[in-house]
Amino acid sequence: TVYGTGANAGGALTLTSPLTFANNSNLVWNRDGGTLPATTVFSAGSTFSIIGTGNGSSTSQLPGITAGTAFHHVIINAPNCKASNPNFGGNLNTINGNLTILSTGIVSSKIRFLNGATQVANISGDLIINPPLGSHVTFILYSTATIATAEAVNIGGNLVVNNNFPTSITGTNGTYAIGSTAVTLSGANPAIIVGMGVTGSGIASGSYVTAISGTSLTLSVVTTAAGTAVPLSFVQATANLQLTDNNGTNSQTYVKGNITFNTATLSNSGTGLGAININRTDGVPQIYTRNGGSISGSATWNVMANAVFDLGASVLPGAAFTLNAGATLRSGSATGLLANITAGTKNFSSAANYIFNGTAAQTTLNNFTATTPTANQVNNLTISNAAGVTLGNILIVANATTLMNGKLTLGAANLITNSITGSTNSYVVTNAAGFLKVNNVGAVNTLFPVGISASSYTPVVLNNSGAVDNYSVRMVTGAPAGINTSPQVDSSVNITWDIVEDVAGGSNAAITMQWNTTNQNNFFNSNNCAVVHSTGTAIDYSGAYVAATNPSAGVYSVTGTGFTAFSPFGVTSKAGSVLPLTLLSFKALKKNKNVRLDWTTSNEINTKKFLVERTTDLQKFDVIKEVNASGILNVNNYTALDENALKGISYYRLKIIDNNGQFFYSKIAKVFFADTKAMFVSPNPVVNIINVEHAPAGKNALFTVYSIEGKKLITYVPTALSSQTSINVNLIAGTYLLYFTNNGAIEKTVIVKK
Repeated sequence: TVYGTGANAGGALTLTSPLTFANNSNLVWNRDGGTLPATTVFSAGSTFSIIGTGNGSSTSQLPGITAGTAFHHVIINAPNCKASNPNFGGNLNTINGNLTILSTGIVSSKIRFLNGATQVANISGDLIINPPLGSHVTFILYSTATIATAEAVNIGGNLVVNNNFPTSITGTNGTYAIGSTAVTLSGANPAIIVGMGVTGSGIASGSYVTAISGTSLTLSVVTTAAGTAVPLSFVQATANLQLTDNNGTNSQTYVKGNITFNTATLSNSGTGLGAININRTDGVPQIYTRNGGSISGSATWNVMANAVFDLGASVLPGAAFTLNAGATLRSGSATGLLANITAGTKNFSSAANYIFNGTAAQTTLNNFTATTPTANQVNNLTISNAAGVTLGNILIVANATTLMNGKLTLGAANLITNSITGSTNSYVVTNAAGFLKVNNVGAVNTLFPVGISASSYTPVVLNNSGAVDNYSVRMVTGAPAGINTSPQVDSSVNITWDIVEDVAGGSNAAITMQWNTTNQNNFFNSNNCAVVHSTGTAIDYSGAYVAATNPSAGVYSVTGTGFTAFSPFGVTSKAGSVLPLTLLSFKALKKNKNVRLDWTTSNEINTKKFLVERTTDLQKFDVIKEVNASGILNVNNYTALDENALKGISYYRLKIIDNNGQFFYSKIAKVFFADTKAMFVSPNPVVNIINVEHAPAGKNALFTVYSIEGKKLITYVPTALSSQTSINVNLIAGTYLLYFTNNGAIEKTVIVKK
């Protein structure tokens, strides 16, 4: 075992037992020719250095190596080599560490690694080409013979080229596979040429890539022949990438990294068109950025199966673009894929996945009409854009629709999907002709994450214990036909949920509707309500009237069961008969330190009394006054006084009760009494604008919005002496703190941004 440095300067070395070079040891071959003993063992961390003298014949200036010998690090530094195309007999093909090439001799000397039709060289570490200034490096990775089976050199680490490397790395045949994450060229005039040519009839295609930079070029991808993918990514200031197909038709570049164009040019030469294949398969997105430069109109782009290609808002020109089955395309363009991709021929696979993740509002336009083999169909759809996405045409999602962030507005287009997930912050807006259809709904709770508007989430949950069917949901403003006339409509939620089944009959569904306080009409009573079904002209009021659940502040839901027919649905708090009384008005007015409640009625038939109720949280109402009804059919005016008015916001309503015990509620009236310790924010949660009611603003009054971590985000100076201020909360969805500094006092509250 050798632990230091061993050298062979001449003569023959015969071994009867293995000679082992330990970690950090070095065998220096400083002679021409000779043969490395077959029993030599190179341990991890050892080095084999090939120097040579240049005094031998043209065929014996490199050492002979026995087939099967494995090396760790190898260094080639033979500046005096004068041989023409010397080779290692094809046996320097297992390097478990790095291969470092400092010099290969005179210009005509080209060291060749492989010398057989089926040989493969594996370099597990880095290929480092680092010649001193004035030195020369030229080597051929493959044999020059005509072969039917491709040879291959596989580099598992990085390709690093330093200083002047004036000629080329040339592959006459076979493949050149670099599995690196960083390929770096530096120096005054670096150049890399990786060639996949054809010298015989055995290879149908090949590729040739030239990457040249006047100053510097950083690559994290070089190219391979078809069928082998490696990381290629280039970020450059002045570099150009040229694809050349000398075989005539099938130039292929396989890319596993990011692609950034600054001022570079991508072009094609040769007799065929070059193709760039996006081919990273581990789910990590490959990001395309174009800040400048130019791309040849003849470039062809292919996004391969399992690759994720992120276009952002950049434009991708070229002759053709293909998104293959199983691939994923991410678009950040305001007008979707058609603005991203300006290539002449577009082929979007209906088995591919699509993600819209822009930062400004997006529309898909008619992007999916060209999907093949099924028009308007995709595999998966993901929405992740806080500013929202609008669907421009019907879309069928064969697998799953995932709503991660922002709203998907359907307009007149239908969205059909096998499954869908959504939330309060990300849902489908269905307030026009377009439906959300979910396929294969059975006896499980199936969420239809829909909303009547971009600020009002009003979903449906459907559980069908009957025959499995497909169901479509959309909504329109207004109670269903049959209860949309006063006073019945005043006791309903102001939404019609239009639910349709594909195959009539066979269903037996439980349906849960959700709505918000802002969706309720004036006299709706959430403590006694039901899901009702419209036949178009009449309402089926036979459902059970129960107290709605209240999962969060201002949000309610109620479930109806046993539905076997489908058409418009609604939620009402009154059965078919209604109180005859008509409430013409109800107002709450500040009167000094008190609150005066005024209301006007007509048609008081069988009316018993009025209860004045007050709350500060819209959850629990307390009765503060009771007023008997006059019972007069004509117009009646009533007044009640709250002598114990509260500071801050108070909400008032009437509970109107008849002699049979039936009742309904008035709309809610609001009063605000400000002091130095009162601040009220609405709406909260907020979409864009919050309205703040507060004590009169002093000279140095200031509003400040902080993140939960304490970072100052927004400051706003209110108008002097004002008691109401509107602030644009232009922030991402989340929870924030609002501080109001006024006359030496500080008030704070929590706001939630949708």
